[in-house]
Amino acid sequence: MTLFLESLIELLIKGLPESFLFVLALYIFTRVKFDYKKYMLLSLMLTLIIYLTRWLPINLGTHTMLSLLFLILLFLIVNKVNLQNIIKSIISVVILAIILMISEVLNLLLFNAIFGQAESEKLFNSSSALIKSVSMLPSTIIFALTLLVIYFLLLIYDKSKKAKDGKASEKIGK
Repeated sequence: MTLFLESLIELLIKGLPESFLFVLALYIFTRVKFDYKKYMLLSLMLTLIIYLTRWLPINLGTHTMLSLLFLILLFLIVNKVNLQNIIKSIISVVILAIILMISEVLNLLLFNAIFGQAESEKLFNSSSALIKSVSMLPSTIIFALTLLVIYFLLLIYDKSKKAKDGKASEKIGK
């Protein structure tokens, strides 16, 4: 299998879902009004950027940092956000990168517990892009579930904050 085809398989199985989750989480964390067209545009652009930066002759973590920087810039440009949301988006991307790393570590620990360390290393270091990508899918699922929990926690927080603000307004008005 050619390097291009292997890279494309990894992109479709792992990169595309993670890009869509990253952009969705950025909307959730910054609380910028969700726009489906902008979401699709940003997600596809991020996927393309991730794909292209992986072809650059740079160190392993550098392409991740470049991709995250481009995500912040694209999010700010496409959504025309204010200064407060610029700061929120930078913090959000850092938090998302940490959550993704934790998800990948949990995936590794899960595979080590199920298959043992030697077999896990074979899966993660397989010469087959398909096997590598599929073995990393649990980390994407863990990432998605974590984002879902955070989303619901933020909803609860926002509702309780509105309720408190409403009660404070009633006291001031009396």
